[in-house]
Parts: sequence; structure tokens; C-alpha cells
Amino acid sequence: MDTLATHDRYFVQRKGCTGMLGLSSYQKGTAALRMLSYGSAADSMDEYVRMRGSTVSKTLQHFTRGIIAAYSPTYMRHPTSDDMVRILALSEKRGFPGMPGSIDCCKWVWKNFPTAWHGPYQGKEGVTSVTPEAIADQALWIWHAFFGMPGCNNNINVLEASLLLNNIANGNYPPPVEYSIMGVKRNVPYWLADGIYPKWPVFVHTVAEPLTEKEKCMTRHQEAARKDVEREFGVLKSKWNIISRPGRFWGTSFMHDVMNCCIILHNMCAEDRQDDNDPHFREQPFSRVVIGNDATPLWGEQGNTVGPATAPVGSFSALYATSAKTKDHQGYMRTRALIIDHRW
Repeated sequence: MDTLATHDRYFVQRKGCTGMLGLSSYQKGTAALRMLSYGSAADSMDEYVRMRGSTVSKTLQHFTRGIIAAYSPTYMRHPTSDDMVRILALSEKRGFPGMPGSIDCCKWVWKNFPTAWHGPYQGKEGVTSVTPEAIADQALWIWHAFFGMPGCNNNINVLEASLLLNNIANGNYPPPVEYSIMGVKRNVPYWLADGIYPKWPVFVHTVAEPLTEKEKCMTRHQEAARKDVEREFGVLKSKWNIISRPGRFWGTSFMHDVMNCCIILHNMCAEDRQDDNDPHFREQPFSRVVIGNDATPLWGEQGNTVGPATAPVGSFSALYATSAKTKDHQGYMRTRALIIDHRW
């Protein structure tokens, strides 16, 4: 509450024109947290915190924006080199070297949508909703989040609209990384995904119809590891019940702030679980990985260090080369074949 008060004077208790003290910062913070945690209606706070419904709705707006302004640089950031060392160590221990996490989308039902927007936001289920996209690791930390696409879009449309591919091309997320799998050095990270995602080297799917024991082994372990992002959505909705209930907002901008606020608070809870007894956050030895400036970027030739021959970060030639490499179907087949052999 002290941090929110420094970012937004709305949470500073002040006197009114009659000289009486107004609502305290803890009253406002309690009302906002109860709405996020329980999905309660604004007018249900009247007897508990002595606030009328319109004031509670205004408080929730200030609370979400204050949380985003104060904590998004820490809890909605891209992973650092130290974070990647921990994430890749856990991924290698699970049998997936070079895997920063799992990707998937879900739906947030929107109740109070404008009638004119009924068509774009109505999906194949006939329910009006908004689609969020997220990437989570084994510790359920959300490293990438994108929200706001109409519910008629599938995972591919959301992927094309999000900044994930741009961040990969720019080298922002994840940082350049080199790892070894089955004796082959690679610099293309990949995420575990379900069958709807395109067959690109940055996504690894399960085997749709496994026939051999090797393919069955790959299917079993890939589906088990990909449940991280499914668990993340379940934990996020159970902790912040406002997401699991139909949204009672009148615009997507407010829903966007609520979603980002819940993700930040979710990552705070994930950080609170860090201790020496938690295997998800324990430092793991990982000697076969190079991260950061010492690693060859995606548009560089594998095995060579970054030098004058490598295109500068963010240049058109680097973006073009990275886009071609991350969407190469032959590269996808090689990546999945190496992972199948490694798992076996």
C-alpha cells in the first residue's frame, strides 16, 4: 500500500471539504483485492468495507494501474541470463534441453460486451470472450503474456498478433542461447505446444498417432511437460477468481489492466515460493549452455562467435534471417527428431 500511495495519490487518505477523513488506503486496497480474489460484485463491498459500488469500481481501476506501474518492470520482464540458466537446467533435467517453457491460450468470458462487438468477440462456442496467451515454466512463472484478441480467433491468430515472434527476432526473449542435444549444438530455443500451433522449429508438438515405442515415449513426456502452462492457467484462475467468472467490464482496456495485474500478483506468489527446499528454484548445474552475448544469435552461423559478419541486432537482415529460421519446416522436423531420440 505504501508503494501504491507513492505512485497514485488516490490511495493517500485525505480530508474532505468538511474536515473529515476519507477512506483509508487499506479500505481501498482490501476492496480491490477482494474483487480480484473472489470475483465479487462492486456493490457487495458495502457492508464489509463501507464503500459504495461506484467507488469500489473506481478503486479497482486505480489499483490495477498502480500495480502495473509499480511492479511490471520486475514481474512482467523478460528472463535474464540467470533466469535462463535456472529454467534450462530444469528443462534439461526433465529431458528437454533448450526448452524455456510451454505456450498456450485460454478464454475469458466477457459478459457486458457492447452489442456492436458481438460478432468479432463471439467464438465457435457461441460465447463472447477475450483470448489471453501465456508462456510459463515449471515453476509457473509467466514470462510472456498477451491479451486482448477477440474470442473468434484461434491460437494461430493470437500468435501472429502478439509480440512473441518479434521478440524472438529481436533477441529480446529469450536471450541468445546455445545448447547441445544428442551431440548436436543448436541455438534455436523451442516451446512445447499443442497440435494447433504451426510446425516451426520454435514449437515442439507431440506425436499425433504414435506407433513405435520411441514415439510413445515422446508423446508421454511431451504431454506431461506441456501441462505446466495448463496448470498455470488453473492456478491463475483459482487465485484470482475474477478471471474465471464472466467479465463485467464495459471495455477491453479495463480487462487488459485486470489481466496484467493478476499476472503480476501471480508472479509475486511464485517468487514467494523461492527457497532452498523448492526444487523449482534451486540452482542447477548446467555446463552445456551458453547464454547472452557469448551465444550465437539465431541469424548467425552455428559454431561461429558473434563478429563483424553477423548482422546487427534489430536490423532488417537479422529480422529476415531470424524469421526464415524460426519458420523453417525442415528445421522443425530436425528439432523434433533430435528430441525424440534424446527422450528415448
